[in-house]
Amino acid sequence: MASTYRRKGSTGRYRVKFRDAAGDWRDVLGFTDSKASETMGTKLEQLAAARAAGETPKADLSAFVRGLPANLQTKLARWGLLDGAAYAGTKPLTRHLDDYKAALLAGVASRKQKGPATDKHAELLHKRATTLLEGISAKVLTDVTAENVGNYLAGRRAKDANEGGLAAQTSNNYLRGAKSFFNWLVRAGRATKNPLTNVAPIQITPKLRKHIRRPLEYDEAAALLQATRNGPTRYGMPAEERYWLYRLALETALRSSELRALTRENFELNDAEPFVWLPGDDTKNNLAAELPLRAETVSELRAILAGKHPKAAVFANMPKDYDVVDMLKPDLKAAKVPYRTDGGVCDFHALRGTCLSWLADAGTPLKVLQDYARHANAETTMKHYARTLRGSLAGAAARLPDLKGAGLAAVKATGTDNIAATQTTPRTTPNGVPKRASACKTVHSKGAIKRCGTSARKHYKTSAIQRTEVPQNELRVLGLEPRTHGLKGRCSTTELHPRLEIEDANTSSKPVGTGRDWTRTNPPCQPRTNKTTPNYSESYRRIEWTGYSESCVRPFRNASSISTAAPTTSPPRARASLQQAAIVPPVARTSSTTRTRSPG
Repeated sequence: MASTYRRKGSTGRYRVKFRDAAGDWRDVLGFTDSKASETMGTKLEQLAAARAAGETPKADLSAFVRGLPANLQTKLARWGLLDGAAYAGTKPLTRHLDDYKAALLAGVASRKQKGPATDKHAELLHKRATTLLEGISAKVLTDVTAENVGNYLAGRRAKDANEGGLAAQTSNNYLRGAKSFFNWLVRAGRATKNPLTNVAPIQITPKLRKHIRRPLEYDEAAALLQATRNGPTRYGMPAEERYWLYRLALETALRSSELRALTRENFELNDAEPFVWLPGDDTKNNLAAELPLRAETVSELRAILAGKHPKAAVFANMPKDYDVVDMLKPDLKAAKVPYRTDGGVCDFHALRGTCLSWLADAGTPLKVLQDYARHANAETTMKHYARTLRGSLAGAAARLPDLKGAGLAAVKATGTDNIAATQTTPRTTPNGVPKRASACKTVHSKGAIKRCGTSARKHYKTSAIQRTEVPQNELRVLGLEPRTHGLKGRCSTTELHPRLEIEDANTSSKPVGTGRDWTRTNPPCQPRTNKTTPNYSESYRRIEWTGYSESCVRPFRNASSISTAAPTTSPPRARASLQQAAIVPPVARTSSTTRTRSPG
């Protein structure tokens, strides 16, 4: 049983003696009132009994523990009368926040943290979490619920900016900072769960964004630089120094804090490719950065930085963070450039977006643009920084083809559609097409040639073709049309067929060549079918690409254009261009040739 006593001759506070969960005697400082000290001893014994039985303390007992001094709570936790979560539940949130900030600076706040946080970043997270918890009047962990946090953020978003309102993105930042704080409490064993797990961030839409930045147009940037150089000193920064501050921001996309950290030794102006660099301690992502400089900029910077000490700050008179925007506004006004338009505002950070928008407008590859911005992913670059400049959409529309002028005449059909009837293959148009002087008048299916009474040689003869008179400029290039399955009335001149024998009009019939064809002639009596081309085991011959056939039957003029040599190369890709009704021969390459990408 707990007991209270006061040392002899003492008129101060009583001391309380009790047994803990292990049965050991403990002595703590009580109150000046004896009854209050006896009540304290009774509660401590109840707490020890609950701890020994493995039970959760009742609500009144938990409330009593939360009312104890912080140093006494620390002793009870050390003696095993309070577990980590219960002890943390009685500890003020302000002390947890201080410990969280220390963990950030030590680099152990989360498993995703890459090294110690900077003082600025740790202070920012600490401030966001503190502001949110003070807004809901939370003193201990049990005061924080998902409902009161959600209502607080919704109320702040409903207010105007001058009344302490928050934009949707800022609201999400506050919520993210608070979630990170409670996640650290769970990992540290100070809480059993994160009370904000089910609080979802706001989906950012253009209507919800209150602070949208816009890039400067080329003429606006030129006007700003000229007005700044001719303007007075603002916020203690001379006109020439402000001119170079804006110019470097427009040409390097450096942030305000990064420009503030620049010294003379950060400029490598005598290098073969001059650049400006920053160590990881001065960048946002803690990674060293190197950004190239334009030749005209380098020549002017040499004269300006010649007399500076290597450790001297380039922009020594640059005002504080929030004053930089106020310094830019009168310069914009002097240049007659509006600060706010329907497209957004132009603050100092918009100069960084202006640089990236100019690079995107110049056709810079996306990966190069991402590296120039030093972003972890290209989505951030394109979503928040690269904007469409004035006139870019009109310029894109001007590059579309003329659909009713002379530009349409250059677009010629490459398939089997939209062509004159006299340009089709023999079986698609019955009138005015080449006819064969063959004993066979039947349209055979694949594999039916042997069942026909006509010899195979007559099926493939080319000696008696009645050519139609087609103007030279209207002839369609054959042998290039794609395979069109399911249309039985069409035929292809690139069909695979076994061992072809061709007879010239002035020579006797004789078989030519063996090997594998690049282009094979479809027999006129064999139509297109839905059947798959059989896998012939016989050898094939090779036909050189030497020109077109006026008869629209063969992709060559005569048998002399057929090579009898065995092929040594694999079939190339079909590459042809229509230039004055002539086929450009495809480039043959052996299987051992390595393909290389052209410099373009």
